[in-house]
Amino acid sequence: MWFTKSVRETIAQLNTSATQGLTAVQADALLRTTGPNKLQAKKARTVLSMAVGQLNDWLIYILFAAVIVTIFMEHYIDAVIILLVIVLNAAIGVYQEFKAGRAIDALMDLSSPRALVKRDGHVSEIPSEKLVPGDLVILEAGRIVPADIRLVEAANLQIEESALTGESVPQ
Repeated sequence: MWFTKSVRETIAQLNTSATQGLTAVQADALLRTTGPNKLQAKKARTVLSMAVGQLNDWLIYILFAAVIVTIFMEHYIDAVIILLVIVLNAAIGVYQEFKAGRAIDALMDLSSPRALVKRDGHVSEIPSEKLVPGDLVILEAGRIVPADIRLVEAANLQIEESALTGESVPQ
């Protein structure tokens, strides 16, 4: 845990510089070994698993029971109509779930934050998923904290934690 170590220990362990940051070569090597700075997404559901999920409901079970009863009563047209309602309901549910998943993916791509980092002594803006352990992240007013970071220096720092704690006043 980096927050239990001193700044000097953290910098030494991450093999970085408090004034220059990482070199581009170090950052590229770390990105290859640690991977991108993003949360692992849930595995996408298949259309078949979505369809099974739509049919896994107690009201659907009651409709299937109604189909069986109507078949025993030899009301075949009613049984077919109930089955068509079940299939149509499942198809609409799968379609809506598929479209919602695609919309969420598109929103995640649009809202990818960017971070100000100091590498090779120069400040540049990069996608937050390219951050690696040891990067010097520069926070400014209004910026999103792009990763777990260890503060090296702060002046009048306030962080709005409403997404984490529900507290509406910056801390």
